[in-house]
Amino acid sequence: MALLSNYSGRYSTELFTEEATKIIQRHDTNKPLFLYLPHQAVHSANPWDPLEALDKYYKLFPNIHDENRRKFAAMAAALDDSVKNVTKALNERGMLNNSVIVFSTDNGGPAAGFNANHASNWPLRGVKATLWEGGVRGAGFIWSPLIKNSARKLPDLMHICDWLPTLYHIAGGDSSTLKNLDGFNVWDTLSLDAPTPRVDLLHNIDPILNYSAVRVGEYKLILGHTYGGTWDGWYAPEQYHLLDETKLDRDSLQYKTWPDISLDSDTAKNTVKMTQYETGNKKNDISHEVKPDGQILLKRSIGYSDQKSDFMPFSDKLAAHFGMSAINSGKHAMESGKSLKNHGIENNVVLDKELLGIVSRYIPVDVDTFHLTVTPDVVTCGAKPANASTNCQPTISPCLYHIVKDPCEYNNIANENPQLVAKMLTRLREFNATAVPPRNKPQDLRGLPMFNNGAWVPWMDGL
Repeated sequence: MALLSNYSGRYSTELFTEEATKIIQRHDTNKPLFLYLPHQAVHSANPWDPLEALDKYYKLFPNIHDENRRKFAAMAAALDDSVKNVTKALNERGMLNNSVIVFSTDNGGPAAGFNANHASNWPLRGVKATLWEGGVRGAGFIWSPLIKNSARKLPDLMHICDWLPTLYHIAGGDSSTLKNLDGFNVWDTLSLDAPTPRVDLLHNIDPILNYSAVRVGEYKLILGHTYGGTWDGWYAPEQYHLLDETKLDRDSLQYKTWPDISLDSDTAKNTVKMTQYETGNKKNDISHEVKPDGQILLKRSIGYSDQKSDFMPFSDKLAAHFGMSAINSGKHAMESGKSLKNHGIENNVVLDKELLGIVSRYIPVDVDTFHLTVTPDVVTCGAKPANASTNCQPTISPCLYHIVKDPCEYNNIANENPQLVAKMLTRLREFNATAVPPRNKPQDLRGLPMFNNGAWVPWMDGL
């Protein structure tokens, strides 16, 4: 294996994108292509500089006041451009009309400083490396002219192991001939909105740390925990420090009184000041000023999705205070995982016109006038009980959640459903019966980069 040593100082998101586009440009279009592009963004980097973003992207988000969230948004923006550039390369080679683009992640976000990162799974529970919904749900999409029933949210269960038989089928193979698979061909579910063949999925079984979780239909069973349960909470985005609280759930937030927040506009020299917000039938007192270009036009209330509110257009400044990057410039999509709809604010996003011009060849839209009205996947938690943090003791007994109705895992219903718990424990044992024992080996310091020219490489080849 030859190490590449002449790329010092290059940003890996751009470097990997360049290599991917070269592969597409050199590809013989008479042959099929499977391109796997595993970016490092938005993962943490080195401990001394965990969130690394190029200055050109960092400058796009002056209104995100939390430094770590601003860097995270910049890293996500670079990833957005990668998707655009790969799509553009496929189009230029005449390959896009017969392509399937899958964008996915391997786990939930490392939030609130976990792994020195600042993603957000709010309002879901937990972080990366836990088996709570915040750790196991992944953001993603699939785009293709081959999808018959497109532009929809898919609520069905799907596991990462379903991709192999699904992509094999899309490429023309007979997935029924594949043997010893845990996955299902779910193309009809993705393309036609047909019922999914998957009725359950295994989140994990860890016999070393002694934790596991399984999903069967609408229910989830969880046993044990990671990190001694220290990351089993609900972690609001850092922007909520504007409310002088850092760990509020959205439903309790709507009963709070907002402090004064000034939103200064560098371009229009105007200020929007939200003086107070209260729920119920009280009138919301919000003073406002309108920018000359009309971008900021506040009506009388700012509410959450379950409050009746007068909606309003928004500006970069206003959006940033809610953890978002607005697209009034038509440049970038919303910051990962957020939606102003959660805050009762409708959002019309102008897509990048170059990218829109590409996809408009396959979807009938007017490039000059098209606005994508965002319909976000709003997670509704319901009321958070006072014992939400204590009603589950997974190291003592299994915890059961009705995930469809309780996605934020507030209510452990195991005691009320002993038969369902027994059924799911049986399914967990069935999964475990075919598990391969862990192949973990003791640490070998010879594998450290400091002994291998600064890189992670196979270190025993020459031994």
